[in-house]
Amino acid sequence: MSYEITVSDDKAYLRVRVRGPVTIPVARKYTEESAALGARLGIRSFLFDVRDARNVETPLPVYRFAYEEMPAFPLDPGASSAILASPGDDSHDFVEVSLRNAGFDVRLFRDEESAVGWLLERKQAPAAPCGTRATP
Repeated sequence: MSYEITVSDDKAYLRVRVRGPVTIPVARKYTEESAALGARLGIRSFLFDVRDARNVETPLPVYRFAYEEMPAFPLDPGASSAILASPGDDSHDFVEVSLRNAGFDVRLFRDEESAVGWLLERKQAPAAPCGTRATP
C-alpha cells in the first residue's frame, strides 16, 4: 500500500491518492497525516482518491474507526471529505455510511469532477450539521 498527499493547484483541498488494499491501519495513517497537514495549512476539504485501492476491512472495524478513532483526529469540525472510488467498486460504501452516521461531512463519488465540485461548494457554504457532532 502506498499513498501520497498533495495540495490542489488552487489550494482549496488536499488530495490523498491511495494505492493498494485499504485496511484500518492504512486508513488511520493517511487520515491522521492529512488531518494534521490540513490543520497546518488551514485546509478543511479533502479528496480521498481510492480508485486504485479497495477497502478490505469488514464492517465492525470500519464502524469502530468511524465512531471511536476519527473523533480523536485533529480534524477541523467543519471539514468536508469526498471519497472518490472507481465505478463498480462498492467496497467503500459502508465507509461512507459509517462516517456520515458518526457525524462527518463525507460523500462517496465515482466521478472526479463531481467530487471536486462538491468540495468546492462545501468550501463556499458551511456544511449543514449531520449525525451526532455539533458541526461536521
